[in-house]
Amino acid sequence: MGLVAAFFLSESGYRVTIIDEHNCPKPKSVSSENEICCRGTTLDGCDARHASITETMPHAVFYRIDSLRKYPLDRGGWRIIRDQFNNQELVWIDRFSELAGYPELVVNLFNRFVSNINRRGIELWEEMSKVYSQIIQDTIKNRRIIKICSLSNPIRTVALYQAKYHRSEENLLMLSRSQVLEKIPGLVLRDGDAAGIEVPGFTINHLKLCQNMIEFLEKNPNVKFKWSTQVCSIDDISSSKIIFASSLNRLDSPLLNNVSLAVQGVLGCWTKLPNVHLIKNGFKIAEKEPIGVINVTPSYDEQHLYATGCFAFCGQRGIVQSLYLDQLIELFYSTIRSYLPDEIDANESEILPTKFCIRPMTPDGMPIIAQLTADNNRQQVYFIGGTNAGGFVQSPVLATILLDLIQGSKSDTNLRHIYRSLRLDRNTLLFN
Repeated sequence: MGLVAAFFLSESGYRVTIIDEHNCPKPKSVSSENEICCRGTTLDGCDARHASITETMPHAVFYRIDSLRKYPLDRGGWRIIRDQFNNQELVWIDRFSELAGYPELVVNLFNRFVSNINRRGIELWEEMSKVYSQIIQDTIKNRRIIKICSLSNPIRTVALYQAKYHRSEENLLMLSRSQVLEKIPGLVLRDGDAAGIEVPGFTINHLKLCQNMIEFLEKNPNVKFKWSTQVCSIDDISSSKIIFASSLNRLDSPLLNNVSLAVQGVLGCWTKLPNVHLIKNGFKIAEKEPIGVINVTPSYDEQHLYATGCFAFCGQRGIVQSLYLDQLIELFYSTIRSYLPDEIDANESEILPTKFCIRPMTPDGMPIIAQLTADNNRQQVYFIGGTNAGGFVQSPVLATILLDLIQGSKSDTNLRHIYRSLRLDRNTLLFN
């Protein structure tokens, strides 16, 4: 999110300084693959993203109304924190559960809104790929994504859901069980009624994308990077405009207190597997909670597969080591093994570990754009984030809205009107 915001601002003529507390990422670092990632989902984490119209739809759905208070083996709960929740976590959990109790609100309002953001995000990425081809070079693999359907998630239900958010000309393609297995060699589908639906979108190996973007920005005289630099206070920054684009708020500032309430972390698991059968297509499998949806994405050279999944609430605590996290990891691996047994068996010989990322999530499932004024009245502060793991597909939309806000744009083509729905003080994020 931060890199894309810097890109949009610098291309519009603004001088931008990017401050990051971590070292500059090194491309294809072997050692980094065996470390627990601390950068969040952008510069560490799984080297794979899916971009589709129905990506990262709001998670507060009716069957998750009690999920955050149950453990993984207790009917699919999201809880891995052993001790009591703190006050910040409790207000977030209560709001999530409250919204899950109003499925008509989530389905008819939030889902439609998020799918429209995703659609515009995909359009903006496509436009960027034409004008700035060097940024997208060697990153996009598939132009269609396959969604696997089973008896518990039948093709008819999935097709009706997808048709609700896609246009007729977008060519949703129904796949029989045999067609799915032909497109995804080595996949095991034990359900005889399994089928699939192919939807528009694309998969991207985003670590290469980030590296391309960093190299592009480094050549711009208006852009400066400050790596390995920690900001303890807004007063440490001399700029008149400050943009926070971090996943979770770790800055001790009363100005961002409401951000800490609105954005909490939800842990996900991922692993890198040998691509034994040279699978070329990215695909999704809807699974029981707390696995949720498994995304499988080939690496750009097709030598590996990235598999992601799971939901585990961790608030602002980061990775919570506990018995319940161990249970979640075991469940994650056993689920992947049921679909990709050859890849898991080959993986055990390579010893590629399970890793984690922390998704910045809001209770209502929509991202946040906050426009704040610092206590010194000299600085305008902005926060963009809470993208519910939709950081890739939604980032150009949020960056465009941010640019419109800073420029005070009132043209008919700007996206500033969306800002009212994404404000930090919207009704669904009022916790008092």
